[in-house]
Amino acid sequence: VGGARRELVVTPVPLTAPEIAGIAWYQQEPVTVVDLRAYFGLPARPAGAQVAYVMVAFEDERLALLVDKIEDVLTIPTHAFSPAPVTMEPAWRQMTAQVVEHESGLIAVLDLAYALRTLSA
Repeated sequence: VGGARRELVVTPVPLTAPEIAGIAWYQQEPVTVVDLRAYFGLPARPAGAQVAYVMVAFEDERLALLVDKIEDVLTIPTHAFSPAPVTMEPAWRQMTAQVVEHESGLIAVLDLAYALRTLSA
């Protein structure tokens, strides 16, 4: 993760996958904005709802993951990660790299490589 932002100016790009919210400029470079709500098949967020952007680098591309909110930023030791449980719904398990037990509950870690490979065409 390369940071988080509450605001970005996002320019929609026609004829892209529904998960691609558009492109934005971040630190003088273009970034692809991926709407995780659309990726997960959740209903669209209400117009004017506050959002946040999680900045990530993947291979040679910089991305902004559009999320509803960021509750906390955690530093988690490597030994705390576990494989996704077999009881997790198969669709969620497929896109989960690992999980972490936390006092607030189980945290699923998104498999970013899988997510990017499976964006709608």
